[in-house]
Amino acid sequence: MLKPKVFLRMILLCLISGALLVSCEDVINVKLQDASSRLVVEGRISNISDSVKIMLHKSTDYFSPKNIVSVINGTVSISDSQGNSYLLSNNLNGIYSVTNFIPKPGGSYTLNVTVDGVSYTASTLMPYLVKIDSLIIDKNPERPKENRINIIFKDPAGIPNYYQVKVFKNDSLLNNNNHIVLYSDKYFDGKAVIITINARRLDITRFEVNDTVKVQLINIDKMMYDYYQILRDITDEGNFILASSPSNPPNNLDNGALGYFTAMSVNEKSIIVKGTPNSRH
Repeated sequence: MLKPKVFLRMILLCLISGALLVSCEDVINVKLQDASSRLVVEGRISNISDSVKIMLHKSTDYFSPKNIVSVINGTVSISDSQGNSYLLSNNLNGIYSVTNFIPKPGGSYTLNVTVDGVSYTASTLMPYLVKIDSLIIDKNPERPKENRINIIFKDPAGIPNYYQVKVFKNDSLLNNNNHIVLYSDKYFDGKAVIITINARRLDITRFEVNDTVKVQLINIDKMMYDYYQILRDITDEGNFILASSPSNPPNNLDNGALGYFTAMSVNEKSIIVKGTPNSRH
């Protein structure tokens, strides 16, 4: 029989458990196969940039990587659900770009690519924006000499959300190619959330006074979440598409092309470290 005080304490713990400390991630296992040379498309658009870039190149066998072969004879355009179409400039280096185009959360977008007379298309919906409420930098209780970043936000209820997190220190991205940070809200749907990232995960130990730390909370779609998971798991450096590509990662391109076209909604928040180890913004 539980004592009254113990029972009351258990109830209180249950009531305050709405704010979850997130530390677990999914593991997706996909059997990968060798791939012959095919068109690879890397296309990401977001709400924080007026410059859109699409990269085209040829894949090589995944298990025998070689240099990237850029595709410089393509035609690339993007259309939106409002009937607008944007023709991207061919920079003759495999990168196709356009300015004065800012995608909006909730909008749908279609990519059209033509190479050697063959057309490829992909469509994507930009997830709605999820905002960071606050950032806290404190000590890692398990490693007192190490800092950690706590990202606090409210996950929308009843909507599957998939997040990528990027951390910058003084405008330098800390987790670009070697530490892709991903979360699914299946563990915290509709809850107030605290995502904690230890500094060692960013290849640093601590932040110094007057460092500017910027965090991007990126709402991505399920296809990109699975894609990043797989490519992170099978590459030591976490690169998502380099010279080589597996033949069967998730993608939304037709006609046998590899890669992805995705729209991401990005919210970012910065904090200047005023003291070590505890800062909040």
